Amino acid sequence: MLKYKPNREELLLHPKANSMLVSSVDMSSLGHELRTALQGVVIGKFRSPEKEMDIRIRFQERYRQSKESLSEIRLKTGNGKYS
Repeated sequence: MLKYKPNREELLLHPKANSMLVSSVDMSSLGHELRTALQGVVIGKFRSPEKEMDIRIRFQERYRQSKESLSEIRLKTGNGKYS
């Protein structure tokens, strides 16, 4: 069964290449963290006789409100520290 989903807003971010290089953060890690922050990650399923639902975790609302709040997210760098 196909389900219709309305278009989502688009957010364009332009990471600073120099900052990413210095902190050893790669684009894949950045993308994963942003997806987790905004859309969440499915960690399991809830099943009942009537329906099945995804169990999803995502960042607190305060970290998802704006581009500025996304800049507060700290990523784990290649050397194990948070940037």
